[in-house]
Amino acid sequence: MSLRSTLLQSIGKVVLKVLRIVDRFTNGSDSGRSPAQMRQDPYPAFREARERGPVLRSYANRGWVVLGFDAAQAVFKDPRFGSDLRRNKWLVNALRLGANGRPVPPLDNPSMLTLDAPDHTRLRKLTSRGFLNKYIQSLRPNIEAIVERCLSDIEAGPERFDLIDKVANPLPAIVIAEMLGLPEADREQFQAWSNALIGATSIDQPELIEPSVIAGEELEAYLADIIETKRGQSGDDFICQLISAEEEGDRLSANELYATCTLLLTAGHETTTRLIGNGLYLLLQH
Repeated sequence: MSLRSTLLQSIGKVVLKVLRIVDRFTNGSDSGRSPAQMRQDPYPAFREARERGPVLRSYANRGWVVLGFDAAQAVFKDPRFGSDLRRNKWLVNALRLGANGRPVPPLDNPSMLTLDAPDHTRLRKLTSRGFLNKYIQSLRPNIEAIVERCLSDIEAGPERFDLIDKVANPLPAIVIAEMLGLPEADREQFQAWSNALIGATSIDQPELIEPSVIAGEELEAYLADIIETKRGQSGDDFICQLISAEEEGDRLSANELYATCTLLLTAGHETTTRLIGNGLYLLLQH
């Protein structure tokens, strides 16, 4: 990374910190708690924010914090609001800076997660075939077998173990790799890419953005070979279903295939890992 980029990122972090202080003392949209404190127990911060009001200004995010079911529902139904990150110039500039000149997938090749209608609607129709309930339920026996394998490795070990390391982190990566029909030998690399991709929009930790972008480039090149191999083949895996998906004569482009597979990896891996860890923690507490 160049000296200029390093300097600009450092300045950006200072500016973001100042804006969060402004948010904390002017409107309460920032609690002032550290990321570690929020991970440990975010609920006091949520309660304090809700007590301030249903809508709070956020200068740090160049946007608004919307709290409460009714207010959130109103926003979701209002066409003036959207999910396209490219509409937030502050975020765009921060991501471009962190990527150090490399293309940023959420901006340059967005998935349906960061697109609005009609683009979102089109992609959702084309990819819905891979999420049919019958297909998802058919995965259950194999997922249970994967969990059993993870647990069997623990049983032969010490009494204390790291649940995240042994179960919560590898499990979703293995399941998603199998859903996509990827070779078993590639799963360790697949998991490494997944871990790196999480930092794609970490504007408060810009040093994570460029490694995430690099991981995305490597994953795209890898998926390009896999997709090319699977073209013309029949199969039940997700990639084969995406290749054959068609809606009124429309099909997914190569970039849309990459974006959808990457979305499945990032959205499915991190959330499932945290769900398992948080779920067991709450079970032990209650």
